[in-house]
Amino acid sequence: MAVAGISKALLNLASKKAKDYIKKNPGKSNIDILENLQENFDFNLTRLKTDNVRNVTKRSASHEGDKLIKGIFSSSKLQKIKTEAQSATKIDQYKQGIMGTETHLKNLSNAQKKQIKESIETGIESKNPTVAKLVNLYNAGYSKPGEKSYIKAQDAFAKELGLGSRKKLRNDPDFNEAFQKRRAEMQMLYHQGMADDLTPAGDILTKYPRHGYEGVMDKRSALNEMAFGDELYPFLKNELNLSRSQIAAGMGHEYPIAQLAKIIAGGGRPDMSTLRAIQLASNPKNIKPELNFMNQAKNRGIENFLYSGNMYADKLNPLSNLMKNAQMSSKFYSPTGVRQQIGTTADEIDPKQLLQFLRYIQKDQPYGLTKKGNLRYLPNQEYIRRLLRGEEKEFNFAAGGLASMIGRKAIKKIAKKLSEKDLKLLMGSFFKGTKPSTSPKNLREERIKEYLAGKGATKKWQYVKSKIPGPR
Repeated sequence: MAVAGISKALLNLASKKAKDYIKKNPGKSNIDILENLQENFDFNLTRLKTDNVRNVTKRSASHEGDKLIKGIFSSSKLQKIKTEAQSATKIDQYKQGIMGTETHLKNLSNAQKKQIKESIETGIESKNPTVAKLVNLYNAGYSKPGEKSYIKAQDAFAKELGLGSRKKLRNDPDFNEAFQKRRAEMQMLYHQGMADDLTPAGDILTKYPRHGYEGVMDKRSALNEMAFGDELYPFLKNELNLSRSQIAAGMGHEYPIAQLAKIIAGGGRPDMSTLRAIQLASNPKNIKPELNFMNQAKNRGIENFLYSGNMYADKLNPLSNLMKNAQMSSKFYSPTGVRQQIGTTADEIDPKQLLQFLRYIQKDQPYGLTKKGNLRYLPNQEYIRRLLRGEEKEFNFAAGGLASMIGRKAIKKIAKKLSEKDLKLLMGSFFKGTKPSTSPKNLREERIKEYLAGKGATKKWQYVKSKIPGPR
């Protein structure tokens, strides 16, 4: 390696200096290395270069600088330096709230967008550093696209804690609380760079004081038992074609952390610190275990709507009633910064009401289908707006079908003009009666007689009801 005007001894010293610099400063570029050498040895190794297409001027390697850097590092090492520098730049961008914003995403190439989609769907980390960082953001809390990505994020967090695998820690209240606070922190980092950096996993419950997630975990376990019990699971699996991961109970943040981060970062109300927002979103009082498919439906439609404009709870009664029927709830802030809540106030889900709700959804499909042809379990923003304008009929199916649609007072008036038979039919309790000959007892007796006749015998004992009670 020979560079004009520089002695061999000085070049050897520069080479050692360059290698030592990049070792201590991973993520620095080859230009950073050259500029460091310039400062230490007074070499002229860089120049200003103007990109006329993008109309930007930036520091670039001079001819001698390019020759020097290629003499110090192998081509594979230079490629590694370049990749790590690009990655570090992207990290700095999402710290500043640049990376992942709508503007940034619009400027991504179609190839990058395809890579992001593939990485999210497959769970395989992209070799493209930009794509990898965006996917990490996506998985760590910006969204919850599916079980695979969520589990991957938990795996990474468990590894960072160093206390064992996700499977070992998934029922640990402290692990779950720390993970939810990491997700909230990531949202604050993602939106306008409100958090300076991610808190190390082991320090999260110190920085954001522990609430105690034992109660949350107990409720989630109870919801899972209910969902996979004999009453609900056959319907969810066979009639709605839901997988176990789609059904499983997850954490439902009543203050959706993504939306909360957006309004704080955007200078809107409420006026609170990042620390306070993270504590609020992750407080067990504001977390309600919800079935995954219901939680995601709420997030994509209702919660996005609540934060799309100036909303007040007293103007949202039809939507609140709809959520009560679905046994869902959500909390948000009014334009004046006042806490609002809509939906149910009940702490636990009634499986019979949920089953009735889902049967209604399956039969009538009131909220339509997604673009992929999947059933909507909760309304999208378009439906909500029609409902609030009175263009959609509010129907309280949880209270009993036709009777609730007509109204109890109306039923009483109609009842006076109906026969007993018609009234019973209307209320769904009409009983047609049975024939004694077709009762279970007589049918069983006939089967016994037919069997014995085939053997050339006759029944010689009388039917006596057992004194031993059967199963209840």
